[in-house]
Amino acid sequence: MSDRSAEDSGDVPVLESVEQESGNVGLEPNAQALLYLLRIYTVNHRSARVDRLEFINFVKNYAGRYTLKFPQMETFVQRTEGMVDTYLRVLTERGLCSLEKEGQEVRWIYFPRYFIEALHKAYKTIEAKPRIPFPSEDDLKITIPDNLITELNIKTDFVSALGELKSEKTQILRVTFPPTVNPLLVTSDLVERKLMELAVAKLRLYLESRNNATYVAHRLHPALRGNERSLRDMLSAVMTKPGRAVGTLLEPSDFSFRFWAHFANLVLQEHLDISEKTAEEHSYCQAAYLLGFYNVHYRGAQQRKNEKTALVKKFELQFHKYPYAYTLKDLYSVRDNRGLPLIRQATKDVFLEFLEAKMRSEGYETLPELIQLKTVNGKDYYIHRDLLIPLFVKMLHEQAGEIRDFYIEEWVRLLKENRRVPGMTEDQEFARDLDITLKNRAPFLYSLLNYSLLYLAKEQGKIDYDMARTMDQVLDEKKAQLRPLPKILALSRKELYDDAKLRIPIWRRLTIFRGLFYFFQNVFRGIRKTWRKSRKGARRPDEALSAGQESARGTRSRAGLSSHEAGGAAQPAEQVGSTTLRPVTSKQLAAYRRAVSALKEQFVGPDTTIADSLAELIEKWNPLYDPQSRKDLVEDVNAMVRDYLRNIRRTFKITPPDAARIRSLAEKLAANKSFARIKRKDCFTRYIEIYMIKLLGES
Repeated sequence: MSDRSAEDSGDVPVLESVEQESGNVGLEPNAQALLYLLRIYTVNHRSARVDRLEFINFVKNYAGRYTLKFPQMETFVQRTEGMVDTYLRVLTERGLCSLEKEGQEVRWIYFPRYFIEALHKAYKTIEAKPRIPFPSEDDLKITIPDNLITELNIKTDFVSALGELKSEKTQILRVTFPPTVNPLLVTSDLVERKLMELAVAKLRLYLESRNNATYVAHRLHPALRGNERSLRDMLSAVMTKPGRAVGTLLEPSDFSFRFWAHFANLVLQEHLDISEKTAEEHSYCQAAYLLGFYNVHYRGAQQRKNEKTALVKKFELQFHKYPYAYTLKDLYSVRDNRGLPLIRQATKDVFLEFLEAKMRSEGYETLPELIQLKTVNGKDYYIHRDLLIPLFVKMLHEQAGEIRDFYIEEWVRLLKENRRVPGMTEDQEFARDLDITLKNRAPFLYSLLNYSLLYLAKEQGKIDYDMARTMDQVLDEKKAQLRPLPKILALSRKELYDDAKLRIPIWRRLTIFRGLFYFFQNVFRGIRKTWRKSRKGARRPDEALSAGQESARGTRSRAGLSSHEAGGAAQPAEQVGSTTLRPVTSKQLAAYRRAVSALKEQFVGPDTTIADSLAELIEKWNPLYDPQSRKDLVEDVNAMVRDYLRNIRRTFKITPPDAARIRSLAEKLAANKSFARIKRKDCFTRYIEIYMIKLLGES
């Protein structure tokens, strides 16, 4: 290579974009240095295909000049051929060049990026001398392989391509115009801004020649009537402040959009019909077409941006509206003022982008603007950070009152039945039961009880004095934890128990009166039963056994024992005397047994026992932790089912039970308000069904 070529290499534009392309990311320093030298060499030789030995000689002689940019160039000077061959293979593996053999040895290096470098150099020249036409292959005096060129039609492809050009991979584009206007070549990395700036420079030359500025002002005046001053300012900006003119294209106003549309159209009207255009006139037409479609593209982008901003504002406002906490299903059902879904196919991407941006946290000690809360029942809610504490305080006050009423009503019911539960007398059991109750009755509030979440929301949000006092009741900041649940809800076990007892009449609270009450209750119940049976004649053996069972139950009541305190001793008598269905005839008995066997097959299956099924279901529906309390609750349910079947057993003597009948009875029993605290109604109902079948099968 001559010295002249080496000196000219200093004029080669070194664009940083080449290091950012996907093929060059992670390229090691030695390979980057060789790529830099290969770019310089091919541009100065005006060829993408260069002799390998001549390139090695160039590297040996001139690598030392670039040590400031690439310190590793010293190694290339010392061990030129080995380093060049090694890193040419690296560049080949990355697809940045290819090696061609002549015989058994590598003779040529093919560097397709040369064509991009040649175009970059041409546009750098136009930037300095705007009168030079936009480049074409003839102007560059090179032949670019067709496989390296992507063709864009100015009318059909240019606007859509503007939004899709990828910066990580530079392409060569041939922009074609109507037949009377020459095409131009440009690289994709120059289209978005540089090509537009040069097009404005071309039309500035048009306005400066032959007093065209006055002519254009006169022609545009009717179309832009009422904006005479703005028209003069725009023409002045194009001629003297091209940067400002480009800005009106990038961020168009209503007037600037109309100006560029009419101005570009005027230039085209003046020149399209000229059959023999000069190079300068071709440049005017190319610039007018380009700016016309740039104008359309950025106007559309601005409108989409405005629509997006309006949508984002609507989304933000929605999170400040009742109910303040939304699931995705709730959000997708919200409608705007026109009755259209706020989130629909056209706005879904904007919403998801908004959601992702608002949920992004700036650090561990800050909450995102939108908080995603997963509740204990598996639902995801989205809440605005500023509304979390107000919503929590509001729900806390509401649920505390409801749970207080629930406990008082439940304990009143139990006391009337002469029963006690551990939560009435033990603070630890009450706290454990309160945790389960709140989790089942208010899962959203229960999920909000997170110290870190509430503390950060309190610190970052704006809360009033009353809210601050409530949060002091909830957060123990010295220990960095939540206070006990009874204190958070301001519920006292002793006060609840006292309130429940006050709602029981005094003659049912005092032991002596309570004993007399149950004694007389059972006496009168026995008298009524005896009177009813005396009207029907002599009692059958199974009825006599039932009466004996009633007497046994009365004896337990007089002794002051609850159903669970009586234990299992009474159960066999009840099973024998009250839940056994004995058909009158042998035919009815056989039909009855077949029906019960079919029910067992249908509800339990042939491979599972009734006992195993009941035990498995108890684990699912029973909400109590304490073993004795769990056992008592199961016995209460069983006793209720036995009593209920005892009252309707006569109907089964005529018509054997079927699945529909069992399900209907079980649903009715499961809906009893005594079992309101049991939340797994599906499992509870199925337990009652199978327990009924168990009782029916014990005949």
